[in-house]
Amino acid sequence: EEALVVLAAFAAFRFVNLPGGIFMAAAGMQRMRVLIQACAVVLNIGLNLLFIPLYGLVGAAGVTVATEAFICVSYTVFLRRRTGAYQGPLALGKPLIATAVMGLGMTAALQWCPWLAESRFEWLILAAAATVLYFALLLAVSYMKDDERAAMGRIAGKLAFWRKAKDA
Repeated sequence: EEALVVLAAFAAFRFVNLPGGIFMAAAGMQRMRVLIQACAVVLNIGLNLLFIPLYGLVGAAGVTVATEAFICVSYTVFLRRRTGAYQGPLALGKPLIATAVMGLGMTAALQWCPWLAESRFEWLILAAAATVLYFALLLAVSYMKDDERAAMGRIAGKLAFWRKAKDA
């Protein structure tokens, strides 16, 4: 069970690495992608030889996450140097901050509003509140571009119209 908890971080790195790998393949940078992957294989084998005898399955899970982190950093450094514009995981900073604040807000809501935890619709109320809070935070940290802000405004306008029509 501990190994699965450690491996959860693997999914995050894999999610971030996928676009970088696809970009490298599409832009004719396949040799560098293969070189990074080959270095990751060597790193993975070496760390597994070191950590599996000491930590077992949890060590293997940690090595898997570390290897994926190595790939993430390598793709980002290479593509930023090569293109000057690739953001990779750096672009996730503001959304991660908004997600963390949203999570803290939802945790606080459950602590301060005990009736919410007893509600049959707890997940629905929390999902709606989390969505509003998340997008408000993204607006607050200036993450969205003008066209994305305009689209959110149109969606909010439609929701307000729907609510007024439902109340009438």
